[in-house]
Amino acid sequence: MATSRTSSVLRRVGLALSGLLVLALTVGVGLAATLVGPPESREVEIEALNVGAGATTWVCAPVPTLPTAAAGEDVEYDPDLGTGGGAVATLSELTAVGSDDAPLMTVGPIGQEAGDAGTVGSLATISQPDVTDPYVGVVEPFDGGVPLVGGLSIARADGGDLRGLALSTCQQPVSSALVVGGSTQLGASSRLVLTNAGETTASVTLSGWGATGPLPDIAPIVVPAGGVRTVLLETISLEPRLAIRVDVEGGRVVPTIQDSSLDGLIAAGTETVSSTADPATSLTVAGVALTEEAGAAALLRLVNPGADAATVTVEMLGPEGVSVLAGAEASVIEPGTVADISLAGVPTGSYGIRVTSDVPVTGAVRLTRTGTAGEVDPDTPPVDIAWLPASAPVDRGVLPIPSDLVDVVSATVTNPGSAGVEVGVVAYDETGSALEESMVSVPAGSTAPLTVPDGARVLVLEGDAILASAVVTGAAADGTLISAYPIVGDPYTEQNVTVRVTD
Repeated sequence: MATSRTSSVLRRVGLALSGLLVLALTVGVGLAATLVGPPESREVEIEALNVGAGATTWVCAPVPTLPTAAAGEDVEYDPDLGTGGGAVATLSELTAVGSDDAPLMTVGPIGQEAGDAGTVGSLATISQPDVTDPYVGVVEPFDGGVPLVGGLSIARADGGDLRGLALSTCQQPVSSALVVGGSTQLGASSRLVLTNAGETTASVTLSGWGATGPLPDIAPIVVPAGGVRTVLLETISLEPRLAIRVDVEGGRVVPTIQDSSLDGLIAAGTETVSSTADPATSLTVAGVALTEEAGAAALLRLVNPGADAATVTVEMLGPEGVSVLAGAEASVIEPGTVADISLAGVPTGSYGIRVTSDVPVTGAVRLTRTGTAGEVDPDTPPVDIAWLPASAPVDRGVLPIPSDLVDVVSATVTNPGSAGVEVGVVAYDETGSALEESMVSVPAGSTAPLTVPDGARVLVLEGDAILASAVVTGAAADGTLISAYPIVGDPYTEQNVTVRVTD
């Protein structure tokens, strides 16, 4: 009996001691966690995975049309006044540059069955006149990479409301983009064109900015697979200057703006505006042709999409090097606004442009050429315009050369860096033969001319962080028509995916 009581007491004492031990361990662990904190995460690096090169899709913009046609209106024009669209000649050209063998490329109007492009030498190329709808090309990869591709959408009208020369490079579809250019003030129209060359429906959200602030809300737009949708931006807001942002879900699109204007009954310019570089604190525009001749003008248009004011400095990268644009040493662009900076007073020559800002901005350059007034309105001469969007420097790319509808091509290469570069240039003709190979020395912060041999279809450029562009003109009976476009960068030789695991 005594032994039983003793065992019971010992069991109770043991249970009590065990409970105290568990409690002590719990408190100790909690105290240790409080003092030491949770274990730090550790990043485990895994070798980059090469997913291989894929086919690239390229969309060439549609032909410019009258704003009333875009709105679906049936408007009659008086031929005695010379109004109406006039005769517009169009051309879509696309060239893929291979390595040893010609690349494989299929092309055709959007929404229709595509056909194989012709191949010659190391090129696959097509030149299709009399197009109206967007033209789409798909270029297949080769072992280890994808071909360089350069293409143009070209439209020319020597008279009528659409008088002008409008060129834009064929673009790859994107999920977001900014387009800077155009106007919706009295007499002007900005027609936003959204092209979906993909196989899925794209839902597009639009936002924008004008001279005094953000634009009113714009209803979302659904662009079906293989379809095109347009928006007349003058129905949103009347603005002297515009910038539009496009964000896409469910697919990708190519956005462009058809910028066209009338001064009374006289054409005041038509151009196709392509997307510009993403906003950045250091922005570059490739070479533009500036002249002090009467009737010529140029301006830099910048948008500040942020919430803080931007203080910008504009530098001209000319034949003699870098110079700060007078009056633009510390220009202020208010938040959510679009501003123009005149390039008047710059000596005649070709200049790249560098913009330095304390907050991200982006933009484009507009060139203007004024012709000779006619009988319809002896006091109002016709005008044509060109828009050259900002672009990022590239190490390799293609500058396409139009085969028709253009009279003069002036090509340049710009070095925005702090050290001189050597740029390799190879000109190919339509047979795939190398017409000319050369090296061009471009000092730091300067712009140099490029030779464009007769019959050249593309110029292939290689150099460290360079810009390149072409300013093209046509001679109409009543004055000069003008357009401009930048180099098309390498669509990447391969795609690498970096995987990081955190434990």
